[in-house]
Amino acid sequence: GLDVTSVKIPESWTTIPDKTFQYCRNLTSVTIPAGIKEIGEYSFAYCSALSSVSSPAGLEWIGNRAFMECTSLTQVTLPDGLRKLSDGVFLASGLTSQPAWPSGLEEVGSSIYAMCQGLTGTGTLPGGAMGDNASSMFDDSYISKAVVPDGVTHIPNYAFSSSKLTFVYIPASVTTIDNYAFSGCRKIAHVYYEGSEEDWEKIPGSTSKQTLSNANLHCLGFNHPPTGEKPVYESTTVKRTIRIFDPDNRVYPVPTGFTVEAGGETYDTGDKNYITLEIDKENPPDV
Repeated sequence: GLDVTSVKIPESWTTIPDKTFQYCRNLTSVTIPAGIKEIGEYSFAYCSALSSVSSPAGLEWIGNRAFMECTSLTQVTLPDGLRKLSDGVFLASGLTSQPAWPSGLEEVGSSIYAMCQGLTGTGTLPGGAMGDNASSMFDDSYISKAVVPDGVTHIPNYAFSSSKLTFVYIPASVTTIDNYAFSGCRKIAHVYYEGSEEDWEKIPGSTSKQTLSNANLHCLGFNHPPTGEKPVYESTTVKRTIRIFDPDNRVYPVPTGFTVEAGGETYDTGDKNYITLEIDKENPPDV
């Protein structure tokens, strides 16, 4: 890469070509003029000292991995009118919070904030069909709260595979959750689903859905806070659903009517073939 510390892009340019400043490890700041429409693939990849980038109005497209491994880049603003964010734009960068999705956005690639381990707080998928296809969006990031916007119908694989995740918001529009959408999320304590408990049961079973069901599930009409009441994120109490199947006949689950002993108490499933218990995840009872 070039041995430069700052760059002012000429105003006559409309595109920053692919890999223009790749591996410029001493580059700390870039001024991008208003005439720039496109930032090419890998344009600033591996610029590890880059901490300041202006994002002009009129920018329409950012190419694959344009800012990958820009580890000093902690904050960016995405201008309204930006139409496309390609795969891995901020992959493994130093971002500490997710920038707001710009109005006018039409296409979003995968892994945009993947491996951003300084990224904490809330991670929000883009709306509509863009959210349906946003695989690996926050894969291996450190977000603690996951928000799926209204209108998204499908949560794709590795969308929120964050080991720090404790809270998840899912709208009633979601009908499918991929097996690995919440891979590795073992600390989720609360899931707020804006449909009914019956609607939740209609979402096809998956590994991720089981992960979510092990948390405190809050549905409309079931364990749901009043409108306007702030959810509590800090509770260590979670729900555990126990199902049993017959390994010889591969019947899953077994017929209704069995009992479970947990923490010295006996619970009867009654007319159900499963039982859900609230336990303290920091001090779980023997079952």
